[in-house]
Amino acid sequence: MSKNRDDFSEPTKRNLARRVNYKCSFPECLKPTEGPHTDPNKYLSVGVAAHISAASETGPRYNEDLSEAERKDITNGIWLCETHARMIDKDAKRYPVETLNEWKTISEGIALKELEGIKAEEKVANPILEAEIRFASGGQTNNGFNFAATFKEHGGKGPISPLQKLYNFTQHWHYQLVIYNNSTKPAFNIQLNNNSPLTYIEKVSKVNNLAPLESMKVDIHLDKPFVGMGKDSSKIIKAFVPKDLIDKTVELKYLNENRDEIVSILTFEEDGISNKVLVSKDEE
Repeated sequence: MSKNRDDFSEPTKRNLARRVNYKCSFPECLKPTEGPHTDPNKYLSVGVAAHISAASETGPRYNEDLSEAERKDITNGIWLCETHARMIDKDAKRYPVETLNEWKTISEGIALKELEGIKAEEKVANPILEAEIRFASGGQTNNGFNFAATFKEHGGKGPISPLQKLYNFTQHWHYQLVIYNNSTKPAFNIQLNNNSPLTYIEKVSKVNNLAPLESMKVDIHLDKPFVGMGKDSSKIIKAFVPKDLIDKTVELKYLNENRDEIVSILTFEEDGISNKVLVSKDEE
């Protein structure tokens, strides 16, 4: 096996650069790699014809199954700026052959669109909506003595003292869900989908928007039945978030200016809710 480097020819290097309009092929860069020098007869170049599979057996992503001709071929090259050429070789595990080939295809596609005069679609920054819950009110409503539950609890035997009686209660947790737009972009058509035991979510108008750095409030309730003694019910309703809601979710859906849908998952926790963006079509 040869220990020499299988370097690209000069024509191959030029063709790699020309196929991407002399721009770096890293998708988040795409910067020009050539420009004017102070000497009018010279130019500056920070572009590199980088090997996808290494030119020598000690290099990153080396493939022993490739022939010398295949290593030197344009299909094994990608045009990058000096920074990203170094980056892909410093961490070959993070930047495998498949990833580099994908970058190459994307950057050549962009260059072709530019050549055809097709304006590249501008990426629209997404608004960032986050939410929290504020306790509004709570407690319990005594709906009266539960004869059947009491006698079942005590095996159908009497007499039963007042301290043994079981009652029907309705337990209440009422919150304000405060939704913040923590960005400089507006959010549109905000909707809430309930995947939790919540018994009430205030209806949001189908046509709505939330301006940058503004907030909106939505009432949400959990009202649940409880059969037992008053002291037991009192212990339960002390919780800021009851066990019934822990780990349950509400979907917060909204659109960006391109009408791409973003879905944030609001998950109930003991001390409030957590926020997580689950889907952003803008990033698919």
